[in-house]
Amino acid sequence: MILVPAVTAAVAALAPSTVPACVLTPLAGGQPPPEVHPAQPEARADAFPRLKLQRVAPEIVLRRPVQAVFEPGSDARMYVLEQAGRILVIDPSDREARQGKVFLDITEQVNDAGNEEGLLSLAFHPDFARNRSFFLYYTALDAARKRSNVLSRWTVDPETGQARKDSERIHLTVAAPYSNHNGGTILFGRDGMLYLSCGDGGAANDPLSAGQDLGT
Repeated sequence: MILVPAVTAAVAALAPSTVPACVLTPLAGGQPPPEVHPAQPEARADAFPRLKLQRVAPEIVLRRPVQAVFEPGSDARMYVLEQAGRILVIDPSDREARQGKVFLDITEQVNDAGNEEGLLSLAFHPDFARNRSFFLYYTALDAARKRSNVLSRWTVDPETGQARKDSERIHLTVAAPYSNHNGGTILFGRDGMLYLSCGDGGAANDPLSAGQDLGT
C-alpha cells in the first residue's frame, strides 16, 4: 500500500513569515545592529492548499519501498523503487492490481547488505519524452569488494516501455567507507542540472569528520 497526497485546492504562493518581530541590542562597545523589520501580517487560512492522503495500490505488496516517482507527463505510470534493486510500474488508479510491472531489476548489482544501502533514487531526464533517459543512484561493491555509491544513466526501450538492462552508463562512483549515511536523492533543478545528495560517509558520530569537511 502507498499513501500519496492529493491536492484539493489550488496551490497558492507561500505566505509571508509569521515569526514575531524581535529587538536586537548592541554589545558593549559594538556597533548598533542592523534595522529589524516587523513581521508580515499573518497569512490567510486559505493561502495554503488543503491536502489529504489517498490509498493507492492497496493490494500490491512492496518490499522496502524507498521512493515513488511519476513518469513525466503521465499520471498512470508511478515508478516505485524497492531497496533491494527492483523498480515497479504501478497505475495508482487501478485498485484491483495485485502486482506491479517490473520496469528494471538490478538486484544482482545492488549491495543492500546494510540497513541504509540499496537502490536509493531515480530521476527522469528533463527531456525524457525525446531521449527516454533516466538516472539511478545505488550502492554497490566494486571489483575489490569495497563499498561504493554509483550514479548511472539508463534508457527505456520505446517498444516495451521497460528499461534496457544493457544501457547503463556510469557517470560517477563514490567510495563508501561505511554502510550508512549514503544520502540518496537525485533531482533535476530548474537549471537543468542533476543534483545528488551522497551523505557524509557514515558510521556513528562522524569518525572521519566528513560532515565538517568542505572537501567531502
